[in-house]
Amino acid sequence: MIPRKLIGFSLAIILLFLWGCERESDDLPTGPPLSVIEFLESGWDNFEVGNYSQALADFNEAAARDAGETEAYLGLGWCRLRLQQYNLAISNASSVIQDIEANVISDPATALQYKTGSYACLAGAYQGLYPGDLENCFMVISSVDSVLANDANFIFNYDEDVNATSLIVGKADAYFALSDFNNALVTITGLDPDSTIYNNPDVLLNVIDVPIPVTILDSTAVTGFAKLIIPDAQLIDVTSIKRNVSGTDVYYQVESLTQGSNEVVFYGVPVPAQGNAFMVTYFNSPDFQMFMMVLRELIDSF
Repeated sequence: MIPRKLIGFSLAIILLFLWGCERESDDLPTGPPLSVIEFLESGWDNFEVGNYSQALADFNEAAARDAGETEAYLGLGWCRLRLQQYNLAISNASSVIQDIEANVISDPATALQYKTGSYACLAGAYQGLYPGDLENCFMVISSVDSVLANDANFIFNYDEDVNATSLIVGKADAYFALSDFNNALVTITGLDPDSTIYNNPDVLLNVIDVPIPVTILDSTAVTGFAKLIIPDAQLIDVTSIKRNVSGTDVYYQVESLTQGSNEVVFYGVPVPAQGNAFMVTYFNSPDFQMFMMVLRELIDSF
């Protein structure tokens, strides 16, 4: 029979051995540390499946290991965008653009990929911010234009839903938010040139070269400003104002236009005089509220 004290001693030795083995196994490396490239690959893999928090951690690790790795900041920008951290997304995407402009990326194809991807990220981030500040709408428009100027057929490598079409829709939406309905119309119908909005007389009319007498604005007459009042109009845009002077068409510049109204202020030389008739080309809606509703539906249809 084994003495009880000996049994207790033996069990204690066994437990110490097992505990020691367990602690030792925790400290054993499971493989070589990941490289910067592997963290970038893991980041994009996680991004593509919507695991943005883990992708963010991967890109942060890549940047920590190589602060000059431009792609890491592109990934950080997109992760911040998807996590609705818009100002941080703008900061990261802007740093990538600065790298491109400083010629940090020597390969032209890679530089173009990073540049367009960053501007697309900026467009999304500013779009996220503009409900609180409409000034950001102008940044959306500018960012989209920068993408398309570099790549008219842009498709983001890691999300095909971010492409030239979606960016144009975002640009049209920004114009709509600014109440610049004519530019919203021009932008969105660029995706659908045969849009029925142009063929619906109850919504939109293009009136060409209609002679309209001018009304002089007393307070600004000396500077050459004048006002046209177009009867029964609910204006969307005035695209041309001209007058024939000694057999030559002279074009004038639009100064201001209140959409939905029937008034437009313009200027030029020869200085307009009371009673002069000007030929005017304009877009008009018989029902401005209906026009806005149809335009909004068109934007939302993409």
